[in-house]
Amino acid sequence: MEASHAWHEAALRGALDAMAEDDDDGGTTGSEAIVAGSAHALGAISARCGEYDEARRWYDEALARKRRIVEAAEAAADDEGGASSSSSARHELGKTLNAAAALEEAMDAYRSALEVATSALACSYDRAARETGVDESLDNGPSLDEQRNTIVDLLVKIADTLLVLARFDDAAAAYEQALIRHISFR
Repeated sequence: MEASHAWHEAALRGALDAMAEDDDDGGTTGSEAIVAGSAHALGAISARCGEYDEARRWYDEALARKRRIVEAAEAAADDEGGASSSSSARHELGKTLNAAAALEEAMDAYRSALEVATSALACSYDRAARETGVDESLDNGPSLDEQRNTIVDLLVKIADTLLVLARFDDAAAAYEQALIRHISFR
């Protein structure tokens, strides 16, 4: 992934340099499309690596550039009095919109996972608290040690999810709670 990320960043730098030269000459090239494509690719790579905030920034950059490309293609078609030749540009815009939507969906899934894990943690705490009185007549569910391990596992899962959501302080607190519980349960 790092090599792919570096390759796309190099392509992006090259395209930006080409665009700067075009601006000096007053000409235009496909550099804007290359920059937009590279930004999209960097967004995809960042999303794949779980760097959702970074992915969102790249997708936003790609969307802004692709929208400008679509507007320019439509304006050129209007000037020529013909049918719009922007279908390819619209297709590229649609691909980035779909990727951005998938990113939002993934982030929502992590948020949902966090809610479920937090709820499961509360249930595990309640059950463990009830059973600390060592009432042997309770159902044949997991042993107290298994419940305690579940609490630690859930805290770690919550912390992992918080990391993905870039909530670093909350993740650190959850990891600390997991460690504290692990030590106190032993």
